[in-house]
Amino acid sequence: IKTELLQILSEPVQDQEIKKAIVNLESDNSYSIETVDGISRKIGDAEFLMHDPNYNEKYLKQIRAITAADLQRVAKKYLTGKTLNLISLTNDNKKATEATWKEWLKEFQSDLKKLKTKKAKPQKIKLPKAPVVKLSSSAMQTEKIILGNGVQLLLHPSTETQVVSVKAASLGGLRAEPDGLAGLTE
Repeated sequence: IKTELLQILSEPVQDQEIKKAIVNLESDNSYSIETVDGISRKIGDAEFLMHDPNYNEKYLKQIRAITAADLQRVAKKYLTGKTLNLISLTNDNKKATEATWKEWLKEFQSDLKKLKTKKAKPQKIKLPKAPVVKLSSSAMQTEKIILGNGVQLLLHPSTETQVVSVKAASLGGLRAEPDGLAGLTE
């Protein structure tokens, strides 16, 4: 693990590796929207996480724009001895495991100080033409409707099948519950 982390930090990720990752992400996206249920899930997740039901296409454009320099910059920001979280699931002795990881982290931090970095060029990667995969072949965008009671309805018409998919989600847990009413949303 340490060798791989140090390599990511010291050498630019090869274009071929980035291309492979992009193809995997695009393929996963294509397969995830093959069904009405998948389309519904993708639109609902985009609205919930990004507050934009049409975010999927923007996301794919952002993925295709990633460069080796972007990856190296992010790796240097997050893969440091100070921000690294180490998790170990083991039946071994707790103290021995902690000692092992502390030693590993000490060695990693020492190796980081000695690391010589080859700077990545911020050049765009030559990719094959992106597959045109939309959430539906219709030109309709997802419409957000807010009902009188505040409920948000996301409507994405598709005439390709005679199937209707409905997903319902609501906030829950302690963050959404009024004081003194813990467990109300369970």
